[in-house]
Amino acid sequence: MKRLIIILAVAVLILVIWERFSGKKSAPKELSRGTELTTNSILKQTGLRRAQHSVQSQNHSPRPADNIEVGSKKLSRQQVEVYLLKANRSPQSLLNAFDETGDTNFLAEAVKNFSDDPMVQFKMLYQKTSPEERKNWIEKFKTSSPINVLPHYLAAQDYLTAGNVEAALSELNSSGQKTDFSAFNADRVQSKQEMYLLSGYSVTEAKSLALNGVSMPVLASMKGLGVELVELQKSYRTVGDKTSMEKIAALGIQISEKTKNGDGDRFIVNYLVGDAIQKRFLDELVPETFYDFLGETAGERIEQLKNERQETLRLIESSNRIYEALSDSEKIIYLDRSRLYGDQNAMRWLKQNYSEPK
Repeated sequence: MKRLIIILAVAVLILVIWERFSGKKSAPKELSRGTELTTNSILKQTGLRRAQHSVQSQNHSPRPADNIEVGSKKLSRQQVEVYLLKANRSPQSLLNAFDETGDTNFLAEAVKNFSDDPMVQFKMLYQKTSPEERKNWIEKFKTSSPINVLPHYLAAQDYLTAGNVEAALSELNSSGQKTDFSAFNADRVQSKQEMYLLSGYSVTEAKSLALNGVSMPVLASMKGLGVELVELQKSYRTVGDKTSMEKIAALGIQISEKTKNGDGDRFIVNYLVGDAIQKRFLDELVPETFYDFLGETAGERIEQLKNERQETLRLIESSNRIYEALSDSEKIIYLDRSRLYGDQNAMRWLKQNYSEPK
């Protein structure tokens, strides 16, 4: 029964992601910035739990500094301080301490000593700052991550929210040749794993907690950018500007593909969110029409996304059943593969090498 509940929970979550991200209704603009997608706790102790990221954004609420909850475990304030000492108070260790405690002194220290670090800059983009401060952090992010499209996407979202379409499109066009889309999730997972290991967790616990405990606020940002661009796409269609409408759709498809492949194509939730964003743009096109930027008709692409979503759901369900029956050593192997090669590759490897329990 427990397994059935877990499987159904994953199925419902994927449907929610698809419907909320690809539905016709626009989400409130406040979801697009300064928010976090956080991991739910239905699939405890597994590397599959990231597929359960809620699409409902939450404000980052500070937790008590002296009693830090991590899954079903606790890190004491002393453990956090010992970890910082061992990590030489590096930029990421300070950010981890901030995440774990909600103590803004750790964030302030990171900003004071490492303002040129891209991970610190990225973190500041999801804190409450003035518009001018936010713009400055985005410009710093562009400089420190010259091949990363993400700061351009975040700037474009801000411009669209402010009604400056020309500036937004300039940001999106200037990002076209950049190959990377990174919110540093892989680096953040590795750093958190080190923190848990240094704090006394077992290897299995540290790997699982690290993989499942990294929030992904950028997915809410990409959803918000998609919503803004779809509204622009609709406005061009309304006035009969077919050329501009198709250009916006092509930009939207590009954004969705980079979201899917973000952070080295490691996270299955990126894949699900990217497809759901893409479907919003496709829904505004004529299903029977062939579009050069798609290489097929809009209807054919929608059907392809639908089939991919169903295949992903089956893969998650099957992998979950297999994972539950693994030994601790086998779980470590799987979690390492998930971190190195990505969720979907690790899940496929699991299916190829292990039989589902009967």
